Amino acid sequence: MRCYEDFDACTRRALLFAVETFDVTLTDAVEQQLLADYLNLPTFPDVLPALEALKSLGFRLLAFSNGVESSLRTLLGKAGVLTYFEAVVSVDDIKAFKPSPDVYAYLVSRGGSPHGDTWLISANPFDVIGAKSAHLGAAWVKRSPEAVFDPWEFEPDIVISDLVELSTRLESHGALVTS
Repeated sequence: MRCYEDFDACTRRALLFAVETFDVTLTDAVEQQLLADYLNLPTFPDVLPALEALKSLGFRLLAFSNGVESSLRTLLGKAGVLTYFEAVVSVDDIKAFKPSPDVYAYLVSRGGSPHGDTWLISANPFDVIGAKSAHLGAAWVKRSPEAVFDPWEFEPDIVISDLVELSTRLESHGALVTS
C-alpha cells in the first residue's frame, strides 16, 4: 500500500483485529503482556543444532526479517541464538515488507554476496517465492506434511522438513561456504 508502519505496529494491529473478530475484551495490561510475549517466542528444537552445524561448516548467517531490528535482537537474544548471526537485517531499514523485491536486494547488499550465492531459508512460502523471484537460492522448511506450497511459478530449490537437514542439503546443492 506504500503506507508503511513497522512490524511492531502491524503485530499490535493484528492482535486488535483478533480481539475484535473473536469479541474478546483485553485490559491494557493484558494487551501489553501479549505484545511483550511476542518477543519471547521459543525456537523449534532443530534450530540450535542446525545453526551450530551451519556455522561449523563456514556458512555466513544473517537473520533477515520483516521485524524491527531492536525487536528481532530481543527475540533472538532471549531464544539464545543471536550470537550465531553475523548481522540482523531488518526490512524496516528500507520501509518495505517481504516479498517486495527491494527487501531481497537489500539483503544481498548487506550480505555482500552475489544473488546466486545468497540463500533464504524460510517456512513461509511467500518469502521463498519472493526470494526466488529476486534470483536468490531458497529452501522451504515444510514443518508439516500437510503444508502446501503456494501455487506460483516459483518453487524452492530445496524442501526440508526440519533445519537439521539444511547443512547437508545446502552442501549437496552447491551452496558456497566462506572459510
